[in-house]
Amino acid sequence: MFILPTPEAVQELMGRLPEEPFVMLNLYRLRNVADYSAHPEIAPESPVSGRELFDRYAAGMDRLLAELGAKRVFLAEGGSPFIGPSAERWDVVQLVWYPPPRRSWLWPPTMRCKRVSPIASRCWRTPG
Repeated sequence: MFILPTPEAVQELMGRLPEEPFVMLNLYRLRNVADYSAHPEIAPESPVSGRELFDRYAAGMDRLLAELGAKRVFLAEGGSPFIGPSAERWDVVQLVWYPPPRRSWLWPPTMRCKRVSPIASRCWRTPG
């Protein structure tokens, strides 16, 4: 499972963003039980579902997006695709609107990321 982009992936994305506002599609596949093996120090005493952990993440996301000038425009339960193999299933579908990259946190494409939780990072421009 992949949660965070690599620095190389961020740089590559920055090089192909449009000049105008854009919408990013996010597809999530959730575990039945959240996996805290990479961060056992924050593991709850009893197991939680991947859905519960995602809901916690999503609850704080609007504030962080607003700080970036972005906003969530769609969040829904996923399912099997309309076109494609029914086994290819997503649990959550999300669309996020971002302002023009050159007028936002996305530009210039020299970025640093800081972990703000075990499941999220925050990226910002490098000054200068």
